[in-house]
Amino acid sequence: MSSRGEQVLIAANPKSGSVSSRQRVADLRQALTDRGFGCHVCHSLEQVQQESLRLQQGGCLRAVVSAGGDGTADALTNLLPSHLPLLVFPLGTENLLAKYLGIHGDVRQACDILQADQRLAIDVGRANGQLFLVMLSCGFDAEVVRQMHARRTGHINRWSYTRPIYSALRNYRFQQLRFETDAPQAASEHWPLDAAAWLFVFNIPRYAASLNFCPQADPCDGLLDVCLFQRSGIL
Repeated sequence: MSSRGEQVLIAANPKSGSVSSRQRVADLRQALTDRGFGCHVCHSLEQVQQESLRLQQGGCLRAVVSAGGDGTADALTNLLPSHLPLLVFPLGTENLLAKYLGIHGDVRQACDILQADQRLAIDVGRANGQLFLVMLSCGFDAEVVRQMHARRTGHINRWSYTRPIYSALRNYRFQQLRFETDAPQAASEHWPLDAAAWLFVFNIPRYAASLNFCPQADPCDGLLDVCLFQRSGIL
């Protein structure tokens, strides 16, 4: 499929991952240009919104590249129309969605996907009015993530979670969480449960540090998969 004259918007998160990704974004831009695409790099959601609207109005926007981590992909999913193709180019800490899709952050692979127009429609979830692609949690895990975001000022790696985890271990008080679902009874032989201490909702079967709590999760089945831990504590 010819790419001549078609435009690609690279949404580059400058804070993703443990080190600067500026050179990798530049390499991707050059490679796409060599393939005949027009490339535009944006470093803020405001820029992405403005440029994507302009290019869509011109009828020439082929896709948006999410050059960042899972949070970047979520932010773009909430910003852009659902019909617009979104390619993840993993530059974050965990890159769970990219790993599930078999995308490795290789410039040539990204160009091949765009040029071949390979697409996969996947489900999304919604929490507090925001769409998510990978998973959400309630309880201890969510508190660690909250503290991490509150402390974050720049690049992070897995070790950056050490202080939030330690703080949550010292101070978090487990609560009995109660849930309701409109899923049919046949969706789970274990539902309903009265309460639990932790809740995970998975769209894809991936979690940080290569853990896999919910291997049956399928982002193309129209369902979200729930994983509950009834006991308090992390052991």
